[in-house]
Amino acid sequence: MDTVLKINNLYVGLKDMTIVKDFSLDIHKREIIGIVGESGCGKSTMLKSIVGLSDNNVSIQKGKIDFHGVSLRSMDQNQLRSIRGNKISFIFQKPDYTFDPVMKVKSQFFETVKFHTDGKANKKDCYKRSRELLEQLHFEAPDEVLESYPFELSGGMNQRIAVAMSMINEPELILADEPTSALDVSVQSQVVRTLMELRDKTGVAILMVSHNINVIASMADMVGVMYGGRMVEYGDAREVLQKSRHPYTKALLDAVPAMSQTMPESIEGAPPRFSEILQGCPFRERCPFSENKCETEPAIQGDASHWWLCHKQ
Repeated sequence: MDTVLKINNLYVGLKDMTIVKDFSLDIHKREIIGIVGESGCGKSTMLKSIVGLSDNNVSIQKGKIDFHGVSLRSMDQNQLRSIRGNKISFIFQKPDYTFDPVMKVKSQFFETVKFHTDGKANKKDCYKRSRELLEQLHFEAPDEVLESYPFELSGGMNQRIAVAMSMINEPELILADEPTSALDVSVQSQVVRTLMELRDKTGVAILMVSHNINVIASMADMVGVMYGGRMVEYGDAREVLQKSRHPYTKALLDAVPAMSQTMPESIEGAPPRFSEILQGCPFRERCPFSENKCETEPAIQGDASHWWLCHKQ
């Protein structure tokens, strides 16, 4: 398979604190990988670090990130800027924070293209391509949308515009940071359908992080579960979600509200703080199966298609 992105033993954090620990995965062309976990587990920090968009004072401590075999870590900021929004696109959680409120949508499409063509972009061609993308995303009046300002449009429309803008330069990889979290259920389904249609039509790979397991379950080929900055279970989506093996994955699934009168089960306790120096399994303080041996580093169980980090067989 054509490996688009390879992450190996990635550690990300502050000077005296590690947030993301020993994170590894490969993503291939046409593949959608979903990473789930509670808020604050390090999902977004991991995603932003891939293309150098980490928050202030957060940096990669060690590890490898290769895009088509070329190290992203070895690139300077100018080289990274030439890739961001071009070969690798990023969809932010709240697109209205990233759009210019006083610039029409069509102009923002054009600026995205112009930046990656050394200012040689053709406006007519760009607007034609923008209109085609909006039509693909099921906008009923794409010309009207292009002539609008972001504040004149709904949150769902702006999110779908962000998806279209992420595709304008025909990227090979989309990094999506909680792209449906601020949307109502009907609009969430539109965004999910849009991303899957783009994958099917263009072959783009998508790495998406979310705390919404239902969204991940509806679109991901592979699923990873993060807890306390670490990936604790990873594999084929159906295996992980229907035959989960790590106690945290099972607890997370039990906490998802269902369309019934059965109350979901909460997870007792609180996630570990990143400032804590933890030995052994990060979930042991909240795990109903915790034993003395959980204070030592857990073993990897399973195989490459489905593995989990736990002493429990």
